[in-house]
Amino acid sequence: MRAISLIVPVELRSCTTGKLVTPFTRPPYLVPKVALSRVANCSIRNSIFHPTLPSNGLHKKSCFYSVPQALHSRRSFVCNMLKTGMRPWKFFREFTLIDKKTVIEGQPGKICPVRAFTFKLPTEVPLGLKVELGERVKIWAPRCKKPKSYSPTDVATPGRFDVTAKIYPGGVSSEFLDGLKIGDTARIGGPFPNPLYPLRRRHGGSIVNIVAYGIGMTECFFVARAELQRTDVAQVVLVHANRFAGDALFHDDIRRLQQKYPDKLKFVQIYSRESVPGALRGRIDATTLRDVFKLPEVEALSEHANTIATTRFLVVGSKPMIRSTWSLLESFGFSRPVHGLLERAVVYRL
Repeated sequence: MRAISLIVPVELRSCTTGKLVTPFTRPPYLVPKVALSRVANCSIRNSIFHPTLPSNGLHKKSCFYSVPQALHSRRSFVCNMLKTGMRPWKFFREFTLIDKKTVIEGQPGKICPVRAFTFKLPTEVPLGLKVELGERVKIWAPRCKKPKSYSPTDVATPGRFDVTAKIYPGGVSSEFLDGLKIGDTARIGGPFPNPLYPLRRRHGGSIVNIVAYGIGMTECFFVARAELQRTDVAQVVLVHANRFAGDALFHDDIRRLQQKYPDKLKFVQIYSRESVPGALRGRIDATTLRDVFKLPEVEALSEHANTIATTRFLVVGSKPMIRSTWSLLESFGFSRPVHGLLERAVVYRL
């Protein structure tokens, strides 16, 4: 899929009078139809496009982008997404389950099982999600009010894609997946974050620190692998936090990365309810973050200004875990808007 990036302006002016009509924080094709009728003679000023924009008459770096042009670009985007088998936001469709494997058996009352579900694409093309940017799919279970996000673990194989999920007791979405049989279908949409809304952008640095809570490793592993392949990254520290050793994922894959990047990758495991040789015991707190990531004390922040400026963090887990971890990082002088590796950018891929 060929895509462009559009920096969305913060104001909309009339083509005839030049006066400010309405401030917008989203493209005109996302404006309700009632509003479109009021801005029919308006266009967006100073739209900046990515240099790889296809030659469709909108390739100038500074140009007017009219409502009809925007609507045409949206139609083109949807058509391209349909070719890859996945539909954009709110375009959920049925995908057939063709394989189902158990990754972790699980123990009742202790360890939740983890299974990999393989779904068939309607065409023999790869799914094409950018897992290195944390893009996900969403699965809408019949009894759920809203869809649940999952990180694909195989998007490169033509005609199929994998979703790895932990089966929680009482989890509506995970139990729905676990109950699927070969040949059954599930409503899936993606990619998310929604390409028609602010999407994730890599805010790179020379030091990348990643914290993966539980099943969040399905996203963090691919991000870490992509960062290790970059020549401008000097070190990647990957922390995987679980309750028990039986919850850990990607053993063999991480071992291969350690062998390939012995001086560049540092992998740390921490378990809250079990003591394992070579792993930390407890929960992630300020002391753990300081010792694992070699964070400077608050009193010495000025002495490590250059290192702090090039250090990036990624935290993947439940929302309370993410908020708690970033709150701890802020105590060391690392804020999410400045030091987040993958943060939302006001960039729209059409």
